[in-house]
Parts: sequence; structure tokens; C-alpha cells
Amino acid sequence: MRKKLKMQRHERMFGPHFDEEQAIKAVAKMENEDGTNGEHWSLSDTTRIAGQYGISLNTRKFNKYDWYVALNMVYSDYYKVINTISNSDHLRCFAKLAEAWLCDKDIDEGKMWYYYCFIMCDKLRDEFLEEDEDDEDEEEYSRYNYARRAKSKRRYEDDDYEDDDRDYRYERRGQMRERRSSRY
Repeated sequence: MRKKLKMQRHERMFGPHFDEEQAIKAVAKMENEDGTNGEHWSLSDTTRIAGQYGISLNTRKFNKYDWYVALNMVYSDYYKVINTISNSDHLRCFAKLAEAWLCDKDIDEGKMWYYYCFIMCDKLRDEFLEEDEDDEDEEEYSRYNYARRAKSKRRYEDDDYEDDDRDYRYERRGQMRERRSSRY
């Protein structure tokens, strides 16, 4: 419960993004494919690399700390693959792969933060799973879907279809009930 509360407090302060302290902690825990541990590139290195390849760090999807974690994560997890298939500038491959990973169209913002919280952090994930077993309230457990829900909500708010869509779903449910009851 303690880790979950820390995560919620962090999200209220920074949104679904890393701050410097959390980013450094996350990267320090990485076990790299090249046999080393922790960061391969420092925060200033990753910022410089982003500038070198024209990657903006002032976006809604990610900030410079998310970028720092993502670039080091790509190095940590895919070093051998990129080294094997790339015969050119390896740094460019790492940077472009990290950028593509962060700019995923399936999630509006916070991909690196949510990936860290729910994939990399075993204790936090276990805490949420235990809570889900004790409490059937799926809303709390599905907090990691925040970005998808926000994206969906904005889409409906932009076109003002939310009420129509809700009415349609209720209407369909009523029709399904009528159909089921008429069969028996």
C-alpha cells in the first residue's frame, strides 16, 4: 500500500512522468545486456543525444527524465540486438528506437512512467494485484490505463459525443435484454 501511495502522490505532482530523483533510481536498477549495471548515458548525455537527433524533450508524451530512462532502457534491453544488426551509427539506432517507443500512438502520455510502475516494479505491481484480489473495484486497479482513458475522453469531449454514445450503449443493453427474455 505504501508504494501505491507514493506513486499516486508522485503523479499528482508530476503527472505520469519521471522526475530526476525517480529517473536516476529507475536507471540505477537496470541490468544491461553488455554485462554492466545502471546508466550507460548520464542525464546530460541523453539530453545532448536528443538535441543531436532533433528529438524534442518538451512534449506532452515525455519529458527529459522519461527520455533518460527510455534511452538507457533501450540500451539495457536491446544492446546485443542493435549491435548485431547495425553496421552504422549505433547511437542513432538507440535514439530512434527510444523515440519510437516513447511516441507510441496507442498511449497518450506517460508510457515510460507506467511501464516502470507496472512492468519493472515488481513490488508495486504485486501491491496492485493483491488489492485487486481483496477488492473487486476494477477502477483502482486500472489506474495504469489513465492515459488511454484520458485520450478516449478527450476524443469524446472534442466532438461532444459522450452523452450520445452512453445513451446508445444503454439502449443496446435494453434491446439485448429484450431479445434474451423473448427466447425463453
